[in-house]
This record gives sequence, C-alpha cells and structure tokens, in this order.
Amino acid sequence: MAIQLGQLRNIRSQGVKSKHLTRPKISQEQLAFDSGLDRSFISQVECVRKQPSLVTIFQIAKALAMTPAQLLAATELKLNL
Repeated sequence: MAIQLGQLRNIRSQGVKSKHLTRPKISQEQLAFDSGLDRSFISQVECVRKQPSLVTIFQIAKALAMTPAQLLAATELKLNL
C-alpha cells in the first residue's frame, strides 16, 4: 500500500506526539533544548500547526534517544496506517 502525500504529512506532524510513548516526563522546553529547536516550534508541531522537515524529525528523534524510524513507526501504529 502506497502512502499518499497527505498521510506522510500527517505522520510527520503527529510524530512528535509519539515522544510521550518513550519519555513521558520530558517537557517541551527540554525537548527543544535537546533537539536545538525552539520551544514554540515544538508546540506548533504537537498541535499540528507546523509540519517538521525530515531533518527536524532526525533532530527530535535524537533528542528522544531513538531513531527516526522508531519515532515514525510509533506514529504509524498510533495512526493505524
């Protein structure tokens, strides 16, 4: 089954929310600091107002001590794709 562009955008947007599966005590401020991103950007991604680039997904995954594949796989399971 091919993933449509809209589904990929949804996965990318929802990816950060998966952090709660692996590091439930991390704050947006700490995730922002650990990933080198702005806290307001992290908030916007979590609220699906912004869509992270692949580079950003790599930064967030590294900050969460997981691979981008793990981050996206957790999101895929959550979205039942």
